[in-house]
Amino acid sequence: QVNRNRIKNIVILLLSVALIALLIISLPMIKDKGNDLFPDVPANHWAYEAVSRLAGNDIVKGYEDGKYHGERTMTRYEMAEIIYNALSKGAKAEAKLVEEFRPELQAMAAQRKA
Repeated sequence: QVNRNRIKNIVILLLSVALIALLIISLPMIKDKGNDLFPDVPANHWAYEAVSRLAGNDIVKGYEDGKYHGERTMTRYEMAEIIYNALSKGAKAEAKLVEEFRPELQAMAAQRKA
């Protein structure tokens, strides 16, 4: 059982990474906001362009302190929020990924309609 759960988690992680990569490629480049976007992601950071595209298209929002905090592990709910935001913007996702996060996606949809 432990191995099955670990394999399932790895597959979900890989699908999630693939979705984010596709999003980054398909999203338009936003106007460069310089270092004002997230102070902890400077323009010379390896993830600057990807984070800028995701944030500029309202797919990631950062934290209350105005930072991105890319060094911390993302929670399942945070990943579901990224998927929800991306799907809301017209992104396509693997059916397995959507099925895995279905409860969270449905809860988000209901919350935003309320």
